[in-house]
Amino acid sequence: MRPRRALVLLLVVASVAMAACTPQELGEFFATTDLRTSDNPTEVAAGHAGEALDADRAAQQLVDEGLRDKSREKLTEAYRLRPQDARYRAYVAAQRVADGNREGYTDFLLRSSRIYVQDHPPIPGASSTGRIREWILVVLGALDRALSIERQRTPLEPDRIDRLETEFCSGLSVYDQYGSPVEKDVFDLLFLADTDCAGVG
Repeated sequence: MRPRRALVLLLVVASVAMAACTPQELGEFFATTDLRTSDNPTEVAAGHAGEALDADRAAQQLVDEGLRDKSREKLTEAYRLRPQDARYRAYVAAQRVADGNREGYTDFLLRSSRIYVQDHPPIPGASSTGRIREWILVVLGALDRALSIERQRTPLEPDRIDRLETEFCSGLSVYDQYGSPVEKDVFDLLFLADTDCAGVG
C-alpha cells in the first residue's frame, strides 16, 4: 500500500472509531497518545500533520483576534506558532499598512518574502515567475483577510479600509503582470467581490 493511501486509511479508521467516543474519552485518548513517538512511519506522519494543523488553527484564531483588536502582540504570537509560514508575516504587514505604518509594512513584506523563498527552493530549470506569483497571492490573501475584518468593524474606520484597498490593488496590479488570463479569472472569483480596483485586471 502506498504511504499516502495508508495515511488516508489510518485517518478514516480513526475518524470512525472516534465518532463513537465521548468528548471526555477523546480528550483522554489524545492526552495519553502521541502518534509522533510511534514506530510506525505512517502514524508518525499523522501525528506531525495533526500537530501542524493544530498550530495553524491556533495561529489563525490569533490573527483574526489580532486584526480585530489591533493587537500586535497577538499577531506576533501567531507567527511564533508558525515561524516558517510566510502568511503570518504577511498578516503583520497588513496590520501595519492599515495602521498607516509604511515602513513596518515594507519590513514585514520582506520578511514574508524571505520565508517563502526559503521554504520553496528553486527547482532546476524552472522559472522564478511562478514562485513570485505564489508569494504575491500570499500577501493579497493577508490583505483581503484584513479588509474583511475592517469592513465588519463598528464603527467603520474608512482610512484603514482605504489604505488596505490601495495596497491590495497595487499588489493585484503586480500580480497581473505575472498571471495568465485563466489565473486572473480564478483570482477575481476568489478576491474581488468587495474590492473595486479601477483599471486593474
